Amino acid sequence: LEDVTIVLRNTNHCIVVFHVEVIVKDSGLELTDAVVGLHLTTHLNHLGGFEKRSRIVANQHLGSIRTQKSTGGGRRVRRHNFSHKQDSAACICLQHRGVDTGTNTFGFSAHHFFYFYFYFFSMSDDDFELITTTGLGYVEKPTEDASTRVVREVELMRMPLAPNEVQVEVTHCGLCASDAHMLADDWGQSFYPLVAGHEAVGVIRKRGSEVNDLQVGDRVGVGFNAGSCGSCGQCARGHEQLCADVQSVVGMGGCFSGLVHVSRRFVYRLPEALESSAAAPLMCAGLTAFTPLRAHCRAGERVGVVGVGGVGHLVVMMARAFGCHVTAFTRHESKRDDLSKLGAHRVVATDAEFEALRNDTAASLDALLVCSSAAVDYDRYLSTLRAGGRMILVGMPSAEKLTISLLPFMQRQLQLHSTVMGGCVDCREMLDFCALHNIRPLVQELPFTAAGLEEALATMHAGKARYRIVLVRNDTPVVEGE
Repeated sequence: LEDVTIVLRNTNHCIVVFHVEVIVKDSGLELTDAVVGLHLTTHLNHLGGFEKRSRIVANQHLGSIRTQKSTGGGRRVRRHNFSHKQDSAACICLQHRGVDTGTNTFGFSAHHFFYFYFYFFSMSDDDFELITTTGLGYVEKPTEDASTRVVREVELMRMPLAPNEVQVEVTHCGLCASDAHMLADDWGQSFYPLVAGHEAVGVIRKRGSEVNDLQVGDRVGVGFNAGSCGSCGQCARGHEQLCADVQSVVGMGGCFSGLVHVSRRFVYRLPEALESSAAAPLMCAGLTAFTPLRAHCRAGERVGVVGVGGVGHLVVMMARAFGCHVTAFTRHESKRDDLSKLGAHRVVATDAEFEALRNDTAASLDALLVCSSAAVDYDRYLSTLRAGGRMILVGMPSAEKLTISLLPFMQRQLQLHSTVMGGCVDCREMLDFCALHNIRPLVQELPFTAAGLEEALATMHAGKARYRIVLVRNDTPVVEGE
């Protein structure tokens, strides 16, 4: 990198402006007069409290590379000069997540190292054409001003399809609680404009040159993860969701859009028995329910479920199919009949029922899956576990810290586990499991429009979703540059 300049925006934001010159040694890579795309990422989230903020340049075409041949030391070197289309510089926005000292001094210092990774896709001028489509989301961070909480159409720019990717036209997309958290920036990690959506069903429209196991026209599912390094220990063990370089489909412009580009490893051909509106929520909620059940629960065990919403109601059905005795906890008496029909052997909806369960030693739970997206009274639910029992955190509240007592864990050797979705093999097995056991989420369908997403968010915030909302597209996405 040359001529790196840091421009301070305020006490916790800055812009890094730089010029770049790329030198590629002649090893069979041909970039002669090729127009290329630049993808820029950083690993600052692992360094000094920084987190990645790459909305300005990520997945955008910034310019072109022209080849200059030169010789040095008897070895040919190809020198590629990169120039930005607009102002001969590229930039990336970084946010410091450390302590705000209240001064005008930004948190950078000499010991902070910046690692930039550039990925170049070489293709001819004729082949390189950006794809523009539209998505549904927020154009700015929501505030108390109601006008900032209006869903609008957002223009998205897609890079040309990489050799190992497929282009999926989205037809159905479920609304997850994490979508609402991301749109509201509850976790402090969102950037805007933001198009969310990460549990989708669609049809493959194009495939890259290296994709042989998927065909154009296949009906497929797409989840939260859109790619990983494929070579680290976690990927080798089938835990792609734990890869340090895992890529989110939301970070690339989510599934509330006309189309997405996803690595073929993270696209799943759907069993014919699964309808599209039912399959969409399985791509996140279903996988999130399936993974901890298979890892921590066994047939014949007593399993409790707290937070019987989009994920929780699938946990009830799957746990029953696993052969577990299922106890469902709910604050809504109106859900009692639904939960019994879904497979719960016991429904606890009142304080009296809760006390009866807690005092019945024979009914003590082996495992308790907490699926609520809001914080709950964890200590209260710990009392329902037998000695050696397991509490598994499945839902992710907006709060960064939990309040939970240590003493019950020490006195009764309780265990605390967490989970985050699953890997590629987990997802395929989950889809087959649901098809085999006739597990279908209960869904409400709304139109795939800005008004439809507005209504879906309002319904979710009001706690009236029963139990997953799916946006259904009845038109063909507007796609330019194909």
